[in-house]
Parts: sequence; C-alpha cells; structure tokens
Amino acid sequence: MPERATAQRFEIDPLFTDSVKVVRVVRAESGWTEYQPYSFATLPDGYTFDLVEMDEGRLVFDMDGVHYRVMPGSVLFSSDNAPDVANPLPKKIVRRHSPLAHLFASSAPYLAIVLLVVAGTLLGLLGQRSRALRSVALKALPLCLAAASLLEVAAFIVLGSDMAWWCDDELWGFWGALWRAIPFVVVVLMQYYSIRLYARLLFDGRRTEEGDEPRISLRPVAWAIGLLLPMLVVAMLLFQLAGFTGFVADLLSLLIPVAVSALLIGRGARKNIATFGRSNGILITLFSIVYLLGLIISAVMLAVVIFKIILQIIIMAVLVGLCIFAVNVGAKESPQPQIYRAKDGSQHSTLYGAREQDRKIDARRKD
Repeated sequence: MPERATAQRFEIDPLFTDSVKVVRVVRAESGWTEYQPYSFATLPDGYTFDLVEMDEGRLVFDMDGVHYRVMPGSVLFSSDNAPDVANPLPKKIVRRHSPLAHLFASSAPYLAIVLLVVAGTLLGLLGQRSRALRSVALKALPLCLAAASLLEVAAFIVLGSDMAWWCDDELWGFWGALWRAIPFVVVVLMQYYSIRLYARLLFDGRRTEEGDEPRISLRPVAWAIGLLLPMLVVAMLLFQLAGFTGFVADLLSLLIPVAVSALLIGRGARKNIATFGRSNGILITLFSIVYLLGLIISAVMLAVVIFKIILQIIIMAVLVGLCIFAVNVGAKESPQPQIYRAKDGSQHSTLYGAREQDRKIDARRKD
C-alpha cells in the first residue's frame, strides 16, 4: 500500500533549471499509475502544492482537480508547514536542497576553482623564472591547489555525480556539453601539471646522492585514496559470501580498508619526512591528500563526461550507418525501370517510344 504522508506542503525547487516536469497520474487498483495518453505539466521554480500521498518515494498532489506526480529530488519541504509536521523526505534529498547545494549548482564555485588552478599554474611557471616570485609561489601555489581541491571535494559531497552539471547533455544538449567539456579538460590537466611545478620550486634543481631528481611522495597516497572504495566493496562482498554478517562484520569491512589506506598514507608520510624533515614532510603529506582527493574526483567526473559524449557519438554513428544501409538495401531491392531500345540503339523508357523511333528510322530508309 502507498505510504500516507504526514507532511502537507512542498515547493518546487530545481537545482539546475527554472522549472520541473510533473506527470499526470490516476489511481488504479495497484496504486498510482500514469494517465493514458501520456500527459505532463511544467511547473515553475517556487510553485507550492499540498501533498496528497507518497507513492514509493514520489509525491502525488492535486492541481486543478487533476493528480500529478513529481520526483522527490525536485521539491523542497516548505517552510509554511507547522513545526510539528515531519518531513518525509530522506536526509539525502533534504541536503540536496540546502543553501550549500544551491551554491554548488551555480557557476561561482567552479569559476573559483578555475581561477585558483590558473593562478597556481602561473605562479609555478613565473616562480621558476624569477627569484623574487619563487618564495611567493612556494606558499601560494599549494594554497591555491588545496583550496581548489577542497571546493571539488565539497561539490562532490553535496551533489555527488551531479557536480559536473555544466557538462550534462540532458541540460545543455550534445554540443553544449561538448563545448563545456573542453575547458574542463584543460583545468584538470593544469591541476595535474601544477604539482610538478610545485616540486620543481621545492627542489630548485637539487639532486639526490644517486643523482636522481627528488620527488614528493604522492603514489602511496594516491593508491590509498583510489583503493579505499574498492577494498570496502570487496570486504563487504567477501563477508556476505562467507555468511559473516551483523555489526562486527560491518565494522570490520570498514576498518580493514581504512587501515590499509592509513598504512599507505603512512608510507608516503615517512618518505616525505625523510626528504623535507618532520614538520614540512607532514604538511606536504596532508596537502597531497587534499590535492589528490580533488584531482581524482575531477578526473573521474571528467572521464564520465567524456564517456557519455563518446557514447552519444557512437550511437549517432550507428544510426547514420543503419540509415545508409537501409537506403542502399532499398535501392537494390527496388524494381529497375524497363529500358526499350530502338533499331539505332537509342534507349526509351516506354515500348511506344522505341516503336515510334523505329518507325521514323524505317521512313528515312524508304526515302
């Protein structure tokens, strides 16, 4: 049975558009079902409605005597509700409509990320050419990269995979997503390259006893971050297959991946301490954690965007190929027009035309 809602008033609150599509529904024996023929309405941002019923997490409401259904991610629990009225929406949905979510649904944080990465890259380049700017770049470059990475991490925590909304083909279309993906690629590459500039500033051409160029130990931290989620999933699956469930199993499936990641981070920290000293080594390790978190999140989101674009290109190419194939097959199977030849070899589309030409030829011969 559908769940009765205790809350009453909601407000249309889209994050990335100025309106929301709601689908017309009718009550059937099995519950709410879409009205046939398919019908929908578009409601503007800020439109309020009184809830009729919750239908498997979706909200059913009445508008002008007609029932419509809307997805929970597009609505906000109205402030007009009485204090004792509970919000039936999950906390994840509630957080999605917070002021912070609306901030990351605007262009401001992402412009800040671009400016920070560009500023860090320029400082890294200029710091190698000017002794006066080197000391400034040594402090400002990691601060710029850390701030940009923290914004990327915050955007992912708040919006999840929707943090790359500016490249969403459903919002901007194929070409809009494609053109927006180009600066995304440039910024991620600059963010990746900036850490190399920072390393050059730190070591300033120095060499190790073996003659190698010193490096910031990033690889153990990168492995720690990259393996954390896969290890968590594998541990949970193994425990379930072994029949080991409950609180202890859940705790161990969390602690084991975290412990492995901590060991990897500790290994990187020891290398950085050996290279830079204790205090600087710890600071650089903490910076590398923040930097790599932001870089990995951005790189994964970029990979998803590129994959979706490539997938659409493949789909369009397949459709065009099928159309060309269908046209060629149709052309081959279509009946060829009958050609009639006269005595002089001329071609005619009708038998009458060929016979008429033969008559003229015979008449000329008699003359």
